[in-house]
Amino acid sequence: MKPNRYEIRISGTGGQGIITTGILLGEAATIYDHTFAVQTQSYGPEARGGASKTDVIISAEPIDYPKVVKPDCVAALSREAFRLYCRGLDDSVVIIADEESVDTLGPIGKNILCFPICKSALDIIGNMLTTNIVLMGTIIGVCDIVSYPAAEIAVATRFAHKKPALNLQALKLGYDMGRSKKEGLLNVSA
Repeated sequence: MKPNRYEIRISGTGGQGIITTGILLGEAATIYDHTFAVQTQSYGPEARGGASKTDVIISAEPIDYPKVVKPDCVAALSREAFRLYCRGLDDSVVIIADEESVDTLGPIGKNILCFPICKSALDIIGNMLTTNIVLMGTIIGVCDIVSYPAAEIAVATRFAHKKPALNLQALKLGYDMGRSKKEGLLNVSA
């Protein structure tokens, strides 16, 4: 059963499509799964290369406060994002990280799932621009916050004129990776 309110923080570097991922999750939740969602975003003054994050709240009920207070899931696509947003979280927070971004220089909690998100976008899909869609698939595969059919429609609609088949392949790849590790949370410690 899905929780009444699920808070997600997605972070990375400007240019990785982090904001688009948050928007797509919100669209899949509201338009196609008929739940409530709100998405907020922030990024550094340098759009490309600077820190970027988006927060998404998905709820079965109307959302009265649009900011993430206690995330249920934090996703990081860069080392800087991992350092900023994945440290000091309690063990109930699921952390989804690109395996290249994990920084194990200190205690970081137990619920970390590492995936070859960037590597898979490049090596399997053949297009680094699909990294954010692989990440989206991974998030929904692990967290069950939107249905896969809703995510498919949101991605196909958003990218109808920009390689929809490629983006749907990226979504499926991420979803399958997320499902495969859902039950076995990895321990990463110093």
